[in-house]
Amino acid sequence: MCLLEPMQLLSAMARVTSRIGLAASMSTSMYPPFHIARAFATLDHISRGRAGWNIVTSAMDAEAQNYGLEKLMDKDARYDHADEAVEACDSLWETWDKDAIVGDRENNVYVDGSKVHYDNYQGRWLSTRGPLTTPRSPQTRPVMLQAGSSTRGRTFAG
Repeated sequence: MCLLEPMQLLSAMARVTSRIGLAASMSTSMYPPFHIARAFATLDHISRGRAGWNIVTSAMDAEAQNYGLEKLMDKDARYDHADEAVEACDSLWETWDKDAIVGDRENNVYVDGSKVHYDNYQGRWLSTRGPLTTPRSPQTRPVMLQAGSSTRGRTFAG
């Protein structure tokens, strides 16, 4: 068990490593897609394309209570929610074209606004309003991991 916040720890590790992937677990039951997408895009920038997301749905009501929720949704609902969270994150990660950052100091143009897109996600459980406030990262989206061993978890993993 890590007692430190993993995204900050991995950001520090990114500065002193160059050849290892840097993956963290982040629960789709606790964090909204905008937060997840922004956090992993940022880590991907800092690590120069080495970020990974271990997608978890959480397993204990005690974790939900840490986040101000009474209890977790049932397992099937958590996986339905996770499916939507991944779709919403994918949608957000695609809101910046690869060449959206112009970086033209002479003409004071940092971003070509025509290459940053609104893509609002609306699902049964979740909705987001894009664009993401972090530019497209080196991988566009992090490597995605999922270690669930239940039938539904294996189905979710694809």
